[in-house]
Amino acid sequence: MTAPTLTVLSLAHAPSGRTGYAGSAMQTSQNLGQIGILALASALLGTAVSSAASTERFGPALGVLVVPSLLIVTFAARARPTRAS
Repeated sequence: MTAPTLTVLSLAHAPSGRTGYAGSAMQTSQNLGQIGILALASALLGTAVSSAASTERFGPALGVLVVPSLLIVTFAARARPTRAS
């Protein structure tokens, strides 16, 4: 939900000749963030499956997936629309 808004903001604040750079940097940072969260959750779930007490480790793995979403919702509530000049 936040990706289009952040992309528009980054393009709006980029100098006219650097919009391609801003869009590419935004896409790269989003992909790296998604890969990092997925890798961490996969590692936690992988250890949960391989251990005897597998159900105890599903909580932290799901927390890794839920916490970033909750942080985004929290910070999105702070966003305020600006007036166009």
